[in-house]
Amino acid sequence: MKSNTSDKYKNLHLFDDQYFVQLIQRHILEYHAHFAERLISIYVWGSVHRNEAIQGVSDLDLYSFIRGPLKKNDHQWCRETQESLDREFPYTHGLTLPRSIDDVLQGRQPGANKDMRSRHQAFGFRLHYDATLVWGNDLTEEFELPTFIPSWVRKYFHQSALNLTRYAAGLEKENTTDFSLPNETRLRLRKLARLGVLGGACLLMAQGRFRSLKGVDTIPMLKASYPQWTDFLDETRELYIHLVPSSNERVSRYLSQLVKWMDWIEEQLK
Repeated sequence: MKSNTSDKYKNLHLFDDQYFVQLIQRHILEYHAHFAERLISIYVWGSVHRNEAIQGVSDLDLYSFIRGPLKKNDHQWCRETQESLDREFPYTHGLTLPRSIDDVLQGRQPGANKDMRSRHQAFGFRLHYDATLVWGNDLTEEFELPTFIPSWVRKYFHQSALNLTRYAAGLEKENTTDFSLPNETRLRLRKLARLGVLGGACLLMAQGRFRSLKGVDTIPMLKASYPQWTDFLDETRELYIHLVPSSNERVSRYLSQLVKWMDWIEEQLK
């Protein structure tokens, strides 16, 4: 491994939990050892980026980018290295195959179709609003950002959060989203509260007031604008990061309010 791996570490001081800092560094070393000069950058996104992650519960979500296409041995490396890291750091599932920067940037070309452009803009959104660069070169200026009109927000963000909420409440027969719901009551309550934050962030997007997906950026603005939802938002703030004592009754009670909240937001986005 080259000695300059740590020279390109970025922004590790922004993470509150040193366990996740160690985890990030360990993954960076593996990426750099295998991809070497092909590796361009690595971003952390999701709950670890937002300083809302819990050890033993939260995944480490990483975006990594390389020059050129993936090779056959890259897939084998990913499988074997992920198995090794899973034994060392259970429940984190952080290692994924990098994206080729050439493929991702095709979405900004004049001839790109709608799906390619949407995927490109989804990356742009994540890198700008829900990710921290932890190694290498900052690529955010290479990506186009979507326009936060209500119809776009509904399609690409709020609809999946609403569907998962309604599925949790038994109002939909199938979970048609890419997300799962934990069975354990504390974890389930935390997940539901996170949906409450996401729904509020969607409303702020459509209004041109969006700052990030962090609860600390979202909940105070919502409380100031919609005092009728203060009790619900205060409970959401209590639940969306930390695991608190819970029961099926409390989950049901919060879920009933969450359904009303998400349905109300859906009406605001129409």
